[in-house]
Amino acid sequence: MFKYNTNGQVIEETYLQTDALPIHYRYNFDEESGLLLSLSREYEESDQIKSIVTTFEYTYDEKGNWITMLGTNPFNGDERNTFFEATRTITYWEE
Repeated sequence: MFKYNTNGQVIEETYLQTDALPIHYRYNFDEESGLLLSLSREYEESDQIKSIVTTFEYTYDEKGNWITMLGTNPFNGDERNTFFEATRTITYWEE
């Protein structure tokens, strides 16, 4: 099941599993840029509801376009454990 915001972005997903509670994903977007700021995943483990929150940070080039996206989440007590990094190169043509 999916839920969308007014911009058409998925803000919530629910996956039903056989013999288990559903897994819920919630997405938080920056309203101005539309970029993903955080993602939370809720699931059941040992009869407890657990949540993992992943945050995304961006670096931008001189024209304001993101060129690096860094995803971090807590792991073994480290709140800034990097698990994902994406980079992109943008070529601008002079007019």
